[in-house]
Amino acid sequence: IGDFSPFCSAVATVPDSQSEAEYLSERKFSLVNGMHTVLAFLTLRCSCDLAAAPDARREYVLLKYSEMAREEQRMCEAWLAVRAARLVDTFGSEALAAWHGCGSAEEAWDELLSFGECVLEERFSCIDDVVSRVLGGGVANRWLTRLRPAQEWASAREEGRRCAAERFDASAAAAEAGTRSSRRRRRRRRWT
Repeated sequence: IGDFSPFCSAVATVPDSQSEAEYLSERKFSLVNGMHTVLAFLTLRCSCDLAAAPDARREYVLLKYSEMAREEQRMCEAWLAVRAARLVDTFGSEALAAWHGCGSAEEAWDELLSFGECVLEERFSCIDDVVSRVLGGGVANRWLTRLRPAQEWASAREEGRRCAAERFDASAAAAEAGTRSSRRRRRRRRWT
């Protein structure tokens, strides 16, 4: 792939494989476009008076991460973590570590979070942008294509953890019941 790039590595990241190219594309879509969409919806949530009739002509300037209240920053950080975890799940921590030149999966995770934080702090906090541009493809479309997939991915993992916890609890209860039954049998034998 690198032989076909008109740019040097100081100007553009040139992937070594098709899978790395797909990762870089998805990283941009998820951690740049996706987080931009998170900011747009968060701006609407914080700026709109839901009790009043919406004014379709009003323009909302996106909240800037560096100027947000800590509660909103935590919301952004949660979305960033989910989006980064989804990338790890999709492409694998070993591949990400190799592509980023990291020595471990933990370093690759840190690299993803640092990239996302840089986007939030240095890119999105330095310029004014407006909700109408970010959601210009349609509010429903942006929800369905940028936020919902991450939400569904996280929800599926939560459901999996809940089911695993229930299975563990059931196994533990069965083991405990078996242990109590064994103790009762041993006690009966001693008395007979």
